[in-house]
Amino acid sequence: MKRVVAVVIALLVLAAGAFAWASRQAGLEVADAIARQQTFLGRQPWLRIAAQTYERGLFSSTATTTVEVRGPYGELLAGVLARATGSRGPVRLTQLLDIRHGPLPNWRRGDFAPARAVIETRLRLEGDLGERLPELFGADAPALVVTELVDADDGVAHLRVPAIARELSGGVRLAWQGLHGDIRFARSYDRMQPDLTMPGLELQGKDGKATLGAMSLKGDLRLGSHGLWLGTADARLAELSATGPGLALRATAGSYRTGVDAAGDFLDLKTDMAAQGVEFQGEKAGPFRLAMSARHLHGPTVKALRDAAEALQARNPTPREEALEQIALTRRFFGDLMRRQPEFRVDDLSFRMPAGDLRLTLSLRVVRYDDEAGANPFSALEGIEGDLDLDLAEPLALALGEKALARRGAWPGAAAGEAPDAAAAARSAASDQINALVLQGHLVRDGERLKAAARWRDGALKVNGFPVAVPFGRPPEPARPAIELPPPDLPPPPPRTLPGR
Repeated sequence: MKRVVAVVIALLVLAAGAFAWASRQAGLEVADAIARQQTFLGRQPWLRIAAQTYERGLFSSTATTTVEVRGPYGELLAGVLARATGSRGPVRLTQLLDIRHGPLPNWRRGDFAPARAVIETRLRLEGDLGERLPELFGADAPALVVTELVDADDGVAHLRVPAIARELSGGVRLAWQGLHGDIRFARSYDRMQPDLTMPGLELQGKDGKATLGAMSLKGDLRLGSHGLWLGTADARLAELSATGPGLALRATAGSYRTGVDAAGDFLDLKTDMAAQGVEFQGEKAGPFRLAMSARHLHGPTVKALRDAAEALQARNPTPREEALEQIALTRRFFGDLMRRQPEFRVDDLSFRMPAGDLRLTLSLRVVRYDDEAGANPFSALEGIEGDLDLDLAEPLALALGEKALARRGAWPGAAAGEAPDAAAAARSAASDQINALVLQGHLVRDGERLKAAARWRDGALKVNGFPVAVPFGRPPEPARPAIELPPPDLPPPPPRTLPGR
């Protein structure tokens, strides 16, 4: 019996030793993961690391990172917080990590799910900003993020940001329903898969109201070979509305999708924005869609441009210095991008209104670019090929023309003392202009639809097959007559004598 007890005790001691050893090894691994996270934060040009700490124990550790948000993001966040709290100053944020590591990091809480570590993240805003927003940044605020390091390579961060309801400065009431979701990531921070939901936000004041409803974000992103993020991101918004003096805006079922693909050294970027319904100042439209793309972009040049822009942000320039530097960067890298013959497209611009619908596509392709084109913008235009196709309902064109012309006021030529019907005059003028464009060949009437096809080649423009003069292009070639006439300087033909004369 004593021998059995001794064996059991020995096994328990061995198990405890193995558990402690595994916890220690996990602690070393987590320390490396935290160091990578702090390095990742330090690489962001809009952050400045003010302080870092890490204290490792056998079964748990703590870490803190204090950052100052700088540049445009810092100004934007400082402005938002100033409106929300009435206090403005540099935005300094401290991240506090409570880390439990080991093979069973939650064993003291009765949870025996295996993981490398469980990390609870709290945030503190320095100064009175944190005191004014205790739900997020106060001393008793809950962990906003709980991260599980699942294995040696992957992790998942669970976001649970609480709701806020309070009176802000100026009599504005804020009602935010929080944020929740997961972000799966690689421990090397070269892959991320967010899946986040914000149920809603509402700001209401004495003179108006703004609402965001049911917003979500999903993505699958990975770091490419050139240090650029590839993959897709998809954001959806159930409703956006704003009302106030002279303002009435509402959009429903909005979406925004972007994607970046790579083939060798070249990138293809695509964005697609859409809304089921849009209403502005009483005018209704929808569905609406704008799809754009940039193709065959040289990845190393794009990365060099991004790195230069981030280095500029790290210097924390003044707004004027930043604007001048951005112009200089654009000039510096523009030629390198153009020499690789990229293509820029509006793949689809379409919307519908009560009077009809419109669809437009546009493509611009760089086919030639040299040093002369870089020095002379007009010469650069000759190395671009462009295509534009327009198809719209004539009632819509007439309605849009009426609205644009009616805003110009009274019409010239009206009899003295008379009050002309501005709407009728605008309608007649819009119809006359459409008919004139059809007669000139700039528009083609196809039933109740108006169509146009513009082609730009070698510095010359043709619309619906007819050459059109433009100030910055080559003069159009003269149209050849349908019947060839002899040149006027030829001698007249000799007289002929008919038989019987």
